[in-house]
Parts: sequence; C-alpha cells; structure tokens
Amino acid sequence: MARDHARIDIIIWDDPDWLDLSCEAQRLYLLLLSQKDLSYCGLLPMRLRRWASKCRNTTVDNITAALAELHNTRFVLADHDTEEVLVRSLVRNDGIWKQPNTLAGALRLAFDISSPILRAALAEELRRLPARCGAAPQMAATALVAGAHEIPPAVQAACGTGRRRGAPASAPTALTMPETTGQSEPEPVAVVEASGKGSGNPSPIPSENPSEIPSALGQGEGDRGKGVVVPLALSETPVQGVAPAREGVRTREDATRLVAEHVPTLTRKVATRLAGEVAELLGEGIAAEHVTTGLRTWAGKRLGVGLLPELVAEAMRAPVIAQAAGRSRSDDAVAAAMELVRRMAIEDGEIGEHDPAPEHLAAVLGLAPGRRDIFAGGSGSFVGVPALAGVA
Repeated sequence: MARDHARIDIIIWDDPDWLDLSCEAQRLYLLLLSQKDLSYCGLLPMRLRRWASKCRNTTVDNITAALAELHNTRFVLADHDTEEVLVRSLVRNDGIWKQPNTLAGALRLAFDISSPILRAALAEELRRLPARCGAAPQMAATALVAGAHEIPPAVQAACGTGRRRGAPASAPTALTMPETTGQSEPEPVAVVEASGKGSGNPSPIPSENPSEIPSALGQGEGDRGKGVVVPLALSETPVQGVAPAREGVRTREDATRLVAEHVPTLTRKVATRLAGEVAELLGEGIAAEHVTTGLRTWAGKRLGVGLLPELVAEAMRAPVIAQAAGRSRSDDAVAAAMELVRRMAIEDGEIGEHDPAPEHLAAVLGLAPGRRDIFAGGSGSFVGVPALAGVA
C-alpha cells in the first residue's frame, strides 16, 4: 500500500484559512503531503533536518517555525515528545474514506500512533466520516482514544461491512411470482427461450402445457426448447435517493437558520461555508444543542470555519470533563497559598528557586498529609495553578 503520489484538492486555494498561512507554512504542508513515508492515516515521523534539506535556502529553524504555524492552525498536528506529525484531514480530503480497502489499511495504521494528542485528533476525524463507511471508523475512534495498541478484532471485522462505492443502497425489487388461489384471470407471461433471450411478443394467454424443465441447449443435446413460462407481476420499486435528498434539504435549512440566529454578522461567503459545516454535523446525528454551543464559542473567537467541528466536540465532551475534574476550589486556594509562601521563602533565601515548599509550611497552613498531592513538589509550580500576579 505504498503511496506513489499526493492529491491536492484545487478548492484549497479558495479556503481563507489556507490563504492566511505564510508561504513557508504552505510549502511545508505540500512537502508533508508528498512524503513517501506518509501513511494512509496521515501519520509520519518528525524529520526536521530531512525536510529542511529539500531546499538549499531552508533551515531547520524555518521548518520548525512553519510546523508550529501549521500546528496552531490545525492543518497538521505535531507532538515533539513522540516526534510524530499528523496531517489531520488526510483520510477525508484525500478520498481514502471512499476506498474500503484503503480505509481499512488506514484504520490499521492508526494504531501505530504513540501520541495521545494525535490519536484524539484522528479519532475526531474518523467520527466525521459519512455513515456509508460503516461502523468501523467509529469503533476505531473509540479504541484509539482508549489507548489500544493494535486494531481490535471487532474493528477489523467491521471493515468489510461498509457499503462499497457504487453499490446500491438496497436491492431493487424486480419481478415477483404471484400467488394464485382458485380461478383467476390469466396474467401476461413472458416466454424466455432456452437461449436466454426473451420473446419480443409475449403471449397474452399462457400455454396449457408449459415446459417445466428448460431445454438442455448448450449442454450438448436437444434442439431449441419451448422455454419457461414466467408470469409477470408488477411491483413497486422504491425510488432511491428521494428521502435522503429531502432530509438533506431539511438539514441544510436547519443549518442556515442556526448560523443566521447565532452568528448574524457574517459575509455571505463565510456564512455559506459555516452553514455547510453545521449541516455536516447535523447530518451525523449530533444534537443541535451541541452545534449551537459550538457556534456561540466560534463566534467569540478568531478561528477559521474548519475548526467548528472541534468546538462542537468540546461541547459534547463538556459533561465528561466536568465529571472527571478532580480538583476543588479549596484545593486551588491551598495551592495558591503554598505558592505564595514558597515565593516568600525564596526571597528570604530559605530555599532555592526550584526547591519545593518546606514541609513545615503544610502544618502552618493546616494542610492535611492526605492533601499534599495538590501541589507538585520540586517543580516550583503547582498543578493547574498559575503563578500569582504581582509575585516575582
């Protein structure tokens, strides 16, 4: 499954977020897309020196700055601890999701990612794939966030259940054999010759002695047979695409209404693009309240339209984050007091800049031994508590 080319969607030059990038960041993005070791899930190792060597006027510092710009705008994500880079939207924008076999390979390679940051970002991308991809991307997203190191058997089994490109959504009903009870009007029949071709003039009255077994023509014996009499029955064939089309229109109308209601001051072009993002989110079955929260957050920030799904995802995770928060206001207050006393001890020369607060200060502040884990000893800073304003 080695890559031999890179795909660039021409509409990228109509994306204002892309146009806002510096030329160095744009060039690096195109360079990353065309790397041989870029996997189908969008992962590649961080090789700053190698990338800098691709142009004689480029230095490692240039590449580092451009990579930081791409990371801040979420075109790519970089984790310097694991030395990994993720081209975030490769699976969607490269058309990988449209190819079942390639998508299955991408899901398998996704579990090679070490960085939890990149895993979470890719999981969000997989959740945005269309429903016709099947359940595999959703299941893989859950397993990635859970920390699985290899593709689970359930995900691997689900990779073959997605509808392939070009396959009909459901098999249309063609001819059905009518049930006959008692005497009834003779029905039109089509005489299918043994050669496989239908008669051009079907008889309005069935034969009294239809042949039960077709002629053995083609098997080396017999002559042209009488054929098989097959009664015709008309049945309704559902028109494909009408219901989804109507649903899509309603979703688009709801998206336009939400954008106009919560972000009224937009240019027509930006409003149209934002409505498209909202329609896609609603089409995935995301609750309108989460989309509304994301829209309100987006309206108060200077962010590109493409980041709306990330804000909606944060709104969806808000209850879980609130439930998982282990710190209380009292813990923060004690931690802030400890930091203040530690700073004063540093000024008095009792301890060094990077030394922890003296143990006897815990007793002074009434800090129980079981609660001393709310500050980080030896680091000079407290978990989740910034340095106090005005304290040197």
